[in-house]
Amino acid sequence: MKTRRRRTNRWSAIAAVVVVVAVLTMVSGCPDGSLLGLVGENGELSADADLSSLTVSEGELIPAFDPATTEYTVSLDSAHTTVVVTGTPADSRATVCDNSGAGQGLESGDNPITINVTAEDETTTKAYVVTVNRGAVGEVDTTFDPGGGVNGTVLAVAIQPDGRIVIGGAFDRVDGIVRNYVARLNADGSVDSTFEPGAGANDTVRALVVQGDGRIVIGGQFTSVGGAARSGIARLNADGSLDTSFSADANQTVRALAMQSSGQIVIGGQFTTVHGVPRANIARLNSDGSLDADFDPGDGGWVRAVAVQSDDRVVIGGDFSTVEGEARRYIARLNADGSVDHTFNPGSGADESVYAVAVQSDGRIVIGGDIYEVDGAPYNRVARLNANGSPDTTFDPGSGPNRLPEALAMQSDGRIVLGGNFSTVDGVTRNRIARLNSDGSLNGSFDPGLGANGSVNALAVQADGKVVMGGAFISVDGVTRNRIARLR
Repeated sequence: MKTRRRRTNRWSAIAAVVVVVAVLTMVSGCPDGSLLGLVGENGELSADADLSSLTVSEGELIPAFDPATTEYTVSLDSAHTTVVVTGTPADSRATVCDNSGAGQGLESGDNPITINVTAEDETTTKAYVVTVNRGAVGEVDTTFDPGGGVNGTVLAVAIQPDGRIVIGGAFDRVDGIVRNYVARLNADGSVDSTFEPGAGANDTVRALVVQGDGRIVIGGQFTSVGGAARSGIARLNADGSLDTSFSADANQTVRALAMQSSGQIVIGGQFTTVHGVPRANIARLNSDGSLDADFDPGDGGWVRAVAVQSDDRVVIGGDFSTVEGEARRYIARLNADGSVDHTFNPGSGADESVYAVAVQSDGRIVIGGDIYEVDGAPYNRVARLNANGSPDTTFDPGSGPNRLPEALAMQSDGRIVLGGNFSTVDGVTRNRIARLNSDGSLNGSFDPGLGANGSVNALAVQADGKVVMGGAFISVDGVTRNRIARLR
């Protein structure tokens, strides 16, 4: 009987960890490629060279890990000088090492890190490549390339959980492909061919929201979608086709949408009826599109922005001066039944129209618009309110943006991205896109260079912190990007 021998090597490892600092330092690896495993119990050597996991200490693997996928990207901003890449083999008798080579640093741009897996048979190998892209915060993300881009203004952007991007606006082509007023892009910016809205909408889409089940609610000034009558509001299936189980009807433009935890949909705009029932510019729909009769805020002016808090109360901004007969100038909060929330009292309110609203995780509310003061407190076009509606005096944007901000997006760290048609923020050049710190001051580390050369009308922040922007621009920091772009 032949005795099996255990073959070992002091470099043996079941996982490799690569630490990239100023110089790439190998914590463990296989410099001579001589790693050996254990002979199988049946005397045969395994040919399994798959990884069971591949992780990074910073950022997010794109796409999500799959043993059959061998190429990944990770995007980090310029503040990151270190990243740890860890690979674990599916077969514990396989070995893992890197061949990225000593002397490679985490420089600006692409930094490829290769994790090599050698099966126990020492013949079967597999290479997993993680390309870490280190870039300046706010610079154009060149891994997102929409080709010829969009041929009309993008007015709405939403990010799906899988990283795909839904856009709405006043266009009929995306990268030369027919897409009437609504389209979906892959994470790399290419047109998603699996999303086919057919005839699409017949007029502008101004708002959209992605449901948890992947269906997409759109609002705007259209009267048909996919060839079927749909006035102002419709829902699409995940493949872009019209969802015929959802039927709603607003008699004029829907400008804002927000989803509550119940699956009900709050709509705002400049309509006077929904399903023929009087509703003055604000209404709530049930999950099938029917009107929620219990939600009736009464008379009020145009609603331009809607945001839902974690407790499902609804914050609205717009051109109104009263809600349900009560004085609420340009900003208000509604209870679950649509009545005015009296625990939110902004006093004399804003002095001009509110175009954008964002709710922070702590309940404070950021607003942007033509405002110069809120309840007598001075602000320049962007302000923050406490949870009770009073001005937050700890938020100071200085001289603020020099023109109207039309879009706001909250980052997970509390910083605020602004989009609009401004050219400076607090006296510093920021063409149509900027970021504020949580105290309202301009965030200097977010530098979009030349910025956008046309208005930024829509913003969305990805899970990895990248900012997707849509609007009327055709270049960002000198890079051609027709009306849709992504910043690091």
